[in-house]
Parts: sequence; structure tokens; C-alpha cells
Amino acid sequence: MHWVSIAHAIEAEVREYDRLFLHEAPDSQTADFSTFVNPESLKVRKAFVEPHIKHASCWRTISIPTSWVF
Repeated sequence: MHWVSIAHAIEAEVREYDRLFLHEAPDSQTADFSTFVNPESLKVRKAFVEPHIKHASCWRTISIPTSWVF
């Protein structure tokens, strides 16, 4: 975890991804694979980040390992 001064931080939208399917082999089941889609596979959250992130390209992906966050 990294401390960010709220006086200098900027608000950002972050996306937390989890596994897409609830079953490890959804295509091996008799039910349609779409019934195994994890509804919690994407969480969009508000976060506060370092101000230099504001200058990153909108196409740039910034990955932060979840072990740093939780």
C-alpha cells in the first residue's frame, strides 16, 4: 500500500478484475457456458492516485498488483 496525500492526490476510476468464470472449465459442463459467468468479475471503483498519473496517456494501462492494494 502506498500513502497518497489527499491534498495532492487526484481522483481516478480504477478497475479491479477477478476471474471471468465461476467454474474452472465452463465449456466442459452440460449447461451453457454463459451461466458460469462471474457477475463480480469486474468492479469499477473510485480511488485517489499520485498526481503524475494525470499526465499518462489515456491508452496507457497502469497495472497495480492486488497484493499492493489489499
